[in-house]
Amino acid sequence: MSTSSTNHHIRAVFFDFDGTLVESERLHYECWMDAVGPYGGHITWPEYYQLLTGRSDLDAGRLLLTRAGLEPTEEHLTNACQAKTRAYLARFLDELRIEKSVSSWIRNTPDYLHIGVVTSSGEHEVVPVLVKCGIYNSLSLSVYGNDVTNLKPDPEPYLLAIQRATKAAQTQGERAITKEQCLAFEDSEAGISSAVAAGLRVVEVGSPDNVWGILVKEGLAG
Repeated sequence: MSTSSTNHHIRAVFFDFDGTLVESERLHYECWMDAVGPYGGHITWPEYYQLLTGRSDLDAGRLLLTRAGLEPTEEHLTNACQAKTRAYLARFLDELRIEKSVSSWIRNTPDYLHIGVVTSSGEHEVVPVLVKCGIYNSLSLSVYGNDVTNLKPDPEPYLLAIQRATKAAQTQGERAITKEQCLAFEDSEAGISSAVAAGLRVVEVGSPDNVWGILVKEGLAG
């Protein structure tokens, strides 16, 4: 492995996916508007960003259907979520990418540094992008929305990430990884709350364009 790191205290780095590794939040918004348009559930992009960034599709569907004046019954919610997923899957592989500097760093991290993706999105919405960008096989762990009972802002996703990072470390003959040795990258209030509740230090990225600079600032890349 060629990339060096000066911050040896950190042994695990966890990346959120949507809005952190990839600029996908606008795509999610557009697909939701396609899905709930027939119901009259339109909201503006700023409203969506404030209310629903980092939230699950079920949470988004409930809010948007309620905004449309509909009871978010199981039938309405299922139909809306399925329509949104179809729209998203038709576009995401063509439109989403991970910054080359970040993907290269992930592929070349030292063996002691365990990299993971921790997201509320389903595996089927994330893995194809990780594979396309060439980092899937370089990850020590992943936590998807379908892996947990409670999504962000609950701490469960990050608590599971620590467990999986420890398992990966111990497979290599290393000690267990503690929460103090983990760093989370997040863009949303829900994600930040999840990481903090799990006892992790978290950095707010704002945009995927900022991730590389933060890695450098943290002494993890350079």
